[in-house]
Amino acid sequence: MAFTMFGLYLYPWSRHSVSSSEWKYLVFIGLSCLIRPTAAIFWFPLCLEHWCHTSLRYWPRLLGSYVMVGTVSLLFLIIADFTFYKEWIFSPYNFLLFNWTRNIGAMYGTHPWHWYFTHGIFVVMTVHLIPFIQGLKLPRVRPLIITIFCFIAVFSFLSHKEFRFLLPVLPLAMCISGAGLQQYHSRSVSIVIAAIILLVNVPLALYTGIYHQRGTLDVMNFLGQEIKSANDTVDILFLMPCHSTPFYSHIHRNVSMRFLTCEPNFEETSSYEDEADIFFRNPTTWLEENIKQDVTSSTFSSQPSHLVLFDSLLSQISSFLKAHDYILCFQTFHTHFPETRTGRNVFVFCKRNN
Repeated sequence: MAFTMFGLYLYPWSRHSVSSSEWKYLVFIGLSCLIRPTAAIFWFPLCLEHWCHTSLRYWPRLLGSYVMVGTVSLLFLIIADFTFYKEWIFSPYNFLLFNWTRNIGAMYGTHPWHWYFTHGIFVVMTVHLIPFIQGLKLPRVRPLIITIFCFIAVFSFLSHKEFRFLLPVLPLAMCISGAGLQQYHSRSVSIVIAAIILLVNVPLALYTGIYHQRGTLDVMNFLGQEIKSANDTVDILFLMPCHSTPFYSHIHRNVSMRFLTCEPNFEETSSYEDEADIFFRNPTTWLEENIKQDVTSSTFSSQPSHLVLFDSLLSQISSFLKAHDYILCFQTFHTHFPETRTGRNVFVFCKRNN
C-alpha cells in the first residue's frame, strides 16, 4: 500500500504529454507488483489511461520506460527468489497457480460473485458511501471509478472474499468521496454530512484502535517481558486459531514458539483437516499426543513452559491444565464480540515450576 501511494502521487494526473519525469511512478508499480502480483490489477486501468492520453510521438519514450522498469523488476525478482529458494523459480506463477487456478483460498470460506458490490463496499466505506455516490457523476474522477470497478470486478471471480481485499482501492474511493462532498451546493448540507462522518468514524477509530481485539497484542508484550526475566528454557505454545497473534516480530528472542497451523489443502486430499481443526475437535487428546513427541516431528519434546489461549477454550482443557500443573499467570481483555474459536479474554498459563 505504501508503494501504491507513492505511485499514485507520482502518476501524471494532468493528462499532458509524457515528460522525462513521468516514468517514475512505474518504479513503484514494479515494487508493489513484486510484493503482491495482484497489484497489477489495480494499476492496469491507470496505465492504460496514461497511454491513451499520451501523444503518439511520445509512445516510444514511454515504452522504453516500461521495458526498463519491467526488466529491472523481473531480474530483481528472479535473483531474490533464487537467493532464498536455492533454485530457479518464478514466484508470481506459483502465486497465481495456488490463488487463482487452484482456488486454494476457497477452504477458508466462499461468497457469491456479487458479494463485494452488495456487502463489501458498504462495510468498508460506511458513511463515506454518501458523498462517494455523489462524486460518481463527476467526469474528473472517472479514471478512479474505472480503476475501482475493474479491481472489484476481477476479484469477484474468486470464490474466497474478504473485506481487506478492498483496501487497495479505499484511498481512491476516499478521493471520490471528498470530491462528492464538495459538490453539495448547500453549505449546511456539507457540514451535516461531514459531522456525521466524524461522529461515526472517531468513536469507531478510538474503540477499534484502543480496545477491540487488543488482547493478542498485549499478550505478546507480556511474553516478551517473561522471556527477558526467564532463567530456564522457554517453550511457548499458542492454542489459538492460526495467526491470531504476532510472532517473532514482537519477541526478538531465540526461543521456541509454535502455533496451530492451517495450511491449505495443497495435496487436494479428500476430507482434509488442518492442524487447528484437528485440535479444536478434541483439544485434550491433541495435547496429550503432541507434547510428548520428539522435537524432530515439529512438536514439543517436553511440556511447554507457557500455553496461550482464549478463555473460550478453558473449559475444554481445564483438566489437562490441572493435571500437568499449569497455573494462570496472565489475563488480558481481547474483545466484546468473540467469534467462534476466539474469546473475550486471552489467558497465559505457566508451568508451576517455572
